[in-house]
Amino acid sequence: MPEIHVTLLPGFDALDAELTAFAARLNFEIAESTDNDFFLTRAWFENLAEFGLESAGDQSASVQLLFAADSVSGYAACLPLLAHKKLSSLSNYYTGEYGLMRWQPKDEKAKKAISPAREVQERLTIALGQHLQKLFPTSPILFFLPLASDAPFTGFFESILKKSGYWTDRYFAFANWYLNVEGRTSETCFLSLPSPLRNSIERGKRRLAHTSWRLQIIQSGEPKLEAAIAHFVSVYEQSWKSPEPNPDFIPNLIRIAATNGWLRLGLLELDNQPIASQLWLVQNKKAFIFKLAFVKGYERFSPGSILTWTLMQHVIDTDKVTEVDYLSGDDPYKKDWMSNRRERYGIVAFSRFRLSGIWAACRHFANGLFRKKRHGIKILE
Repeated sequence: MPEIHVTLLPGFDALDAELTAFAARLNFEIAESTDNDFFLTRAWFENLAEFGLESAGDQSASVQLLFAADSVSGYAACLPLLAHKKLSSLSNYYTGEYGLMRWQPKDEKAKKAISPAREVQERLTIALGQHLQKLFPTSPILFFLPLASDAPFTGFFESILKKSGYWTDRYFAFANWYLNVEGRTSETCFLSLPSPLRNSIERGKRRLAHTSWRLQIIQSGEPKLEAAIAHFVSVYEQSWKSPEPNPDFIPNLIRIAATNGWLRLGLLELDNQPIASQLWLVQNKKAFIFKLAFVKGYERFSPGSILTWTLMQHVIDTDKVTEVDYLSGDDPYKKDWMSNRRERYGIVAFSRFRLSGIWAACRHFANGLFRKKRHGIKILE
């Protein structure tokens, strides 16, 4: 097995230095893997670390980046962590899926000269899992979420944790509704919507036709971006939704998305005033419905449904996405728009080498056994 270097970094500035040094040792350039899903990109994790953690209320919490680099292949991976009373994944209530940040050689010849990327990534994951116990000996309990049960990282990482001295258990995190586009046009997808929803959209458009209204989809930066962000925030503040616990997180995410070409920010205006706004992100042929709101009192125009459908048309017919992801939640309205449901999980791990870890594991698994027996589920010995 090629030599893999593992180090614990205190933040993203240190990550930059480590990547620069790694590339210098290799004598060729590396870059972030283009197949990283949006929630596994550096841009996501960096914005989360800077603007998305204030609501945790624990000033002692710190971002730790567990970095592994394969000096033979030129591949590298990083497990972003949040260290406080318990060691956990760097994630928050907006995270759709947790996993590794990854880098690979930019040079095509270098990539062809090494073993398949999947095998290299497995070796990197093994190294990261094995070093958790060594680098965080005082953290008897670990939490990682949300994880996709069918993602290679999830099962492989859980297996490595077990081999590295942890007892593990999976638990339900949230439901995730999504639409398989399957090569269909937006017109075909529209016909598959429930008739009450289609009627609501068409009725709302007829009512808007008697007013002065406008729809926009903002995708790029200046000069419209900051005004669009202000409109988005204004709509949200006048909606039924609770205030954002981290008010700078979404505006900065919009700016990052615009810079990277991911942004699809929809605005519906009535008499030059925004009454509905939605933040969608498009990356790697996937569209993520990230945030939506409309101003209370305009329900008769169905502004949310009209804006959702407008953005749906755009991502299907223009962006040619293969999947639309409604992210977290089992809200009934999501079933109307989407075709499939899957579940995201968390993994909790208990150290077998710490008394506090053993004690926490005993309580956790005993409580689980009690719940299963109380609900009449047969326990296999």
